[in-house]
Amino acid sequence: MVEKTTEQKFKEIIIDMNRGYPGYIYYPKNFEEKFNENYLKVIDTLKKDKIIIEGIDSENNIGYRLSGRGMDVANSIITGIFTKETHDFTEKLLLLAGITVILVIAQLVPTLTITSMLLAILLLLSRKLKYKIARN
Repeated sequence: MVEKTTEQKFKEIIIDMNRGYPGYIYYPKNFEEKFNENYLKVIDTLKKDKIIIEGIDSENNIGYRLSGRGMDVANSIITGIFTKETHDFTEKLLLLAGITVILVIAQLVPTLTITSMLLAILLLLSRKLKYKIARN
């Protein structure tokens, strides 16, 4: 199994805290599960950056919840994830549309061979691959 990066763990915590805002309390053990021995440093950093604030539950246990600034960070993370998923979906949809156009043309023009259709589809796929390589 691939170890998650600190950024991925941070995003998970912020999104999780956002789900139950404002009443949701995230306890130190939740941070410890994600960040192991570095969890106190993570909590201090998030408090210093005013992303989380201390809260006390009904049993007087200290926990943390998102501040107003933390909500802004959570919304930015969620927007970024949504934008990436939308972009990926749009790429796949355009590729499918291109293949559909090639197949329709092949049906309308009977002189096209299967080989020329396959070459056109491969050309579309190779352009997408070049774009993905350049993007990464």
